[in-house]
Amino acid sequence: LGVILPGGDNADVFQGPTSFHLMQISTFVNNTCAQNQGSGWLDDLQIHGLESDLGTAIFLKPWSKGNFSDDEVTELQDLFRAYLIGFTCGMQDRVNEFQLECEYSPLIWKDSQ
Repeated sequence: LGVILPGGDNADVFQGPTSFHLMQISTFVNNTCAQNQGSGWLDDLQIHGLESDLGTAIFLKPWSKGNFSDDEVTELQDLFRAYLIGFTCGMQDRVNEFQLECEYSPLIWKDSQ
């Protein structure tokens, strides 16, 4: 991380490749109700969140926007929003194929004394 942070002695901090990945969690209650959550990670540090109602990125660090302009960020958010809409609609169209039925069984604890 020190390589991308301004100031300080960053020469000894960089130890190798740094990975960036996105995580998506989608919850489908039924074929009409879905919720999406997302986050962006730089190695093990979360630097982005997703405002799920609007599908906009939340930059969790002052530098996590990188060198993207506001227009580029808007374009990426629009692209990701279109992906989420398509993914959600596709899953909801197939909800019956993926439906699992679970039998409810309450746990009963017995005291052995």
